[in-house]
Amino acid sequence: MTAFWAGLAAGALAAGALVQWLHVRSRRRLGRFFSFAAHEINTPITAINMTVLNFSSGVFGPVAPEQAPWLELLREQVIRLGAMVGELRDLVHLVIGKDLHVTIEEVSARDAVKRAVEAVEKGLAQSSSGVDLALPQDLPAVRVDEERFSRTLVSLLHHARKFKTRGGRLSVAARTAEGGRAVEIEVAYPCLPLTTEEAARSLALLYPADAEKGAARATGLGLGVLRELMRRQGGDVRLRLDGGGRAVLRLTAPAAKS
Repeated sequence: MTAFWAGLAAGALAAGALVQWLHVRSRRRLGRFFSFAAHEINTPITAINMTVLNFSSGVFGPVAPEQAPWLELLREQVIRLGAMVGELRDLVHLVIGKDLHVTIEEVSARDAVKRAVEAVEKGLAQSSSGVDLALPQDLPAVRVDEERFSRTLVSLLHHARKFKTRGGRLSVAARTAEGGRAVEIEVAYPCLPLTTEEAARSLALLYPADAEKGAARATGLGLGVLRELMRRQGGDVRLRLDGGGRAVLRLTAPAAKS
C-alpha cells in the first residue's frame, strides 16, 4: 500500500511538472509570435518615416510652406508609433516570454536628450507651447541600451506634453548624480490636477489596465513599461509632484566610467 501511494504521488508530481512545462512552452511560443508581429508592423513604419523625411527635406522637390507643419506632425507621430511598437514588443518579452535581453553600451546622454527634444519641439511650438532645455557641457555618458534609452526619453516627453496644462512649457534638464555614478534627466511640466496616490499608481507595469475606464494618466503603453525597461538597464523612472502644480518625471541611468 505504501508503494502504491508513493507511486501515485510521484505520478502526480510528474503530471504537474509536465503541465507546467507545457504552459511555459506555450507562453514562450505566444511571446515569440507577438514579438514577430510587432517586428513586422515596425517595417512599414520605418518605410513611412523615411518617405516623410525625404519629403520634408526636399528630396522630392520643394515643400509648400503651408504643408511643412503637417509633414512635421506626420513624422513626429510616425516616430511615436514606432516607439510604441517597440515598447509593446518589450512588454511581450517582459510579461509573456519573460526573456527580455538588453544590450548595454556607452551612449552620449547629452546627444540622446537633444535628439529626443528635437523629436517633439516642433509639435509643441505648433500648440503654442515649447520646451526649455538645460544640458551641461560636461554631462557624462551613460551605460544603457541605446535604442530603448532613446525611445524612453521620447515617450517621457510625450507623456509630459499630453498631461501638461494648456499652453504650459516643458522643462528638460540633466545633471550628474550619486557622486558621479549616475545621470539624472528630469522633465518638468505644469500638470493637470493629480494626487500623490495617482502618481504612484501610474508607475505600475500594467497601470492602464487597472485604472478606471477613461481615467488612466498614461500615453503609449504607460510609465510602468518605461520604468521596468530602465530598471533592466540599471536605472529607474520616477514621478513626483513638487507642490507648486508641477509634475517632474525623473529618469536615472548609470554613468559610464571615465
